[in-house]
Amino acid sequence: MMTLSPSPRWFAIAVVAGLTSVVPTIAGEHLWPLWLVSLAVVILLFCIDASLAPRRRHLEVDLEIPNPLSVGVEQTADLSCRSSYGRVRTTHARFECSHDLGFPDGVAITLDGDGHTTPISLRPRRRGAMSVDAVWFRYTGPLGLARRCLRVSVDLHIKVISSIHAVRALALAFSNPRELMHGLKIERYTGDGSNFHAMRQYHPGLDLQTLDWKASARHRRLLCREFRAERNHHVVLAIDTGRLMAEEIHRLPRLDHAIHAAMLLSLMSLRTGDRVSLYSFAATPGALTSAVAGTNSLHSLLDTSTGLNYSDEETNFTLGITQLAAKLKRRSLVVVLTDFVDTVAAELMIENIRRLARIHLVVFAAMRNPEIDQLTDAMPRSMSDVERVVVADALAQDRRTVIRRLQRLGIHCVDARPEELGGGLVHRYLEIKRREMV
Repeated sequence: MMTLSPSPRWFAIAVVAGLTSVVPTIAGEHLWPLWLVSLAVVILLFCIDASLAPRRRHLEVDLEIPNPLSVGVEQTADLSCRSSYGRVRTTHARFECSHDLGFPDGVAITLDGDGHTTPISLRPRRRGAMSVDAVWFRYTGPLGLARRCLRVSVDLHIKVISSIHAVRALALAFSNPRELMHGLKIERYTGDGSNFHAMRQYHPGLDLQTLDWKASARHRRLLCREFRAERNHHVVLAIDTGRLMAEEIHRLPRLDHAIHAAMLLSLMSLRTGDRVSLYSFAATPGALTSAVAGTNSLHSLLDTSTGLNYSDEETNFTLGITQLAAKLKRRSLVVVLTDFVDTVAAELMIENIRRLARIHLVVFAAMRNPEIDQLTDAMPRSMSDVERVVVADALAQDRRTVIRRLQRLGIHCVDARPEELGGGLVHRYLEIKRREMV
């Protein structure tokens, strides 16, 4: 497909030629054909320039895109172009592709006989199957008078998956703590637990709560209890995929922030010997994956999370949580990643999570919107600013109320910004693991 149109330079020349030819016509009526001559010259120049502009057969185009791409991660595609016609003036490229791939609106490129590769930055905004159908080139002829738009079909199909890079970056912050070894092998440590191992002599720095006063009295020296870290616990990551989770924060949907935090927690759980399952729910419940163990299973969880679709329907907590509780046959650590707006909308959520917490240990994870925090901390300068601050403060107060109600029910809560959610979940998991609360 190709279109042809005059360039701004041609319009400028046409205006100048028309005005110039009008002056002799005013001096003598018999000179009016000069206006027609100037118009014909301008049109002739346009036709000559259009005929000299390269066509589709003169162009060699190759677009290389990493496949798969990672959502929310800036990556680079390479556009290689070569013109057998020679150098082409003022060339711009535009991509006919899925909007969520995050290609720029237009890219200036160099098109000549030598061939050049132009790096193009793109940042996918959503997961799923994407496509790049064609590349549009806009360039002018040698005289810069005729502008040609040419469509070159590339027909590429790209898969956008959850970002393993984001999980790895977050995991670096938790690569050294001693707690990560709990459960990976038979590890002895002092502290709360259920598997008593042995007694050891107290030395400064140990937790005073581990002191066994009766044993110390018998042996006439301070002794502490040691426990073994258990493993093979069942960790269930229940991810809400409803309407609220499709809202974007930091140019990424809440759902993808939740998936990255869940994958980080999965990595930590698999490294400590626990088994991990993935569960999703929105208006209807999804499937509960079979429990996997070992760090090699992280990729299967990542592939499963890539298939979680965005939804524009309200979340049915009653159906989703009830279905999950019916599928779990033993006491498990259930991490619910969701969000809410106010206390009224959160009533059903609280009630169903309370029922789930009667049998299982529940961690409730929600994402605070940084814009709400900024509004509540901002200094109002007008009446409209005061209104925004009042509304933001009311939303923040409702959020604190819901979190306090959940905590009073014995539910562990992590309410953090998207970039801090993964770290908060890992810290809470390590605390639960150390205290053997499951």
